[in-house]
Amino acid sequence: MKNTKATAIGIVAGDDQFDSSYLRAMLDDFINYSADYVKASRFFHREAFKTMPKYRQFGNIFITLLTKFSTGYYSVTDITNGCGWLRRDVLEKVDFSIVERLDESLRECTNPDGGTVFAYKVSDPERYGVVEFDDKNQAISIEEKPAEPKSNFAVVGLYFYDNDVVEIAKNVKPSDRGELEITSINAEYLRRGKLQVQTLDNGDVWLDTGTIDSLTDASDFVRVIQKRTGRIIGSPEKIAFKNDWISREQLNMLAEPLKKSGYGKYLIRVDRQSS
Repeated sequence: MKNTKATAIGIVAGDDQFDSSYLRAMLDDFINYSADYVKASRFFHREAFKTMPKYRQFGNIFITLLTKFSTGYYSVTDITNGCGWLRRDVLEKVDFSIVERLDESLRECTNPDGGTVFAYKVSDPERYGVVEFDDKNQAISIEEKPAEPKSNFAVVGLYFYDNDVVEIAKNVKPSDRGELEITSINAEYLRRGKLQVQTLDNGDVWLDTGTIDSLTDASDFVRVIQKRTGRIIGSPEKIAFKNDWISREQLNMLAEPLKKSGYGKYLIRVDRQSS
């Protein structure tokens, strides 16, 4: 969204979990340059929280608590709400070379002619959007949670689209499951012959967290890797410090209130190891 002062880039999930009437209030923070990133939270709106099914309420509370205790960011809420906005000038400062295996692929996809998605081979494709390839490894079909999958390649939650996605999304109709599916957008790009599908190889790791079991599996995997290597996966403060986006003083200031969680001690260790 553009105006004379700011450009915001947002993601809003098509599952009716976000009330669009709050959108203007969220974007005011960008217009006034008082925030770099905002995220919707239904925890602060009792009526909105009540409208969530009981299983969503339980899952949301569980995942939010897990995130609080695992990261040390105790103010974070409503993790599963698929609505967030980031100022474009902030996003443009990100150096994609920090992504060790996907850096080149990601940079090539940031300005696509059509749509680009990624696929990963799984053992239970019926739980995901599934893409089918021909003998030349070209995508020929894509469908959401099929009872009889045509392949074992699941479409992971990483999408790059050109501006046509705005009009395509406006015309998406509820599926037979009664939901607005992002697979419908991908299928339309495929119909137009403008969908590129890149497969992730065996050296890449994609972890689904859509169920309690898969969330536990992902948590265990990350815990083991972090414990063995002594490195935190996806530490924004460390990334910012290593890329000189924040100073040593700012790193220590961010670490101070997080000491009790152990994450703050890790950030202090990052500082000492860089000396």
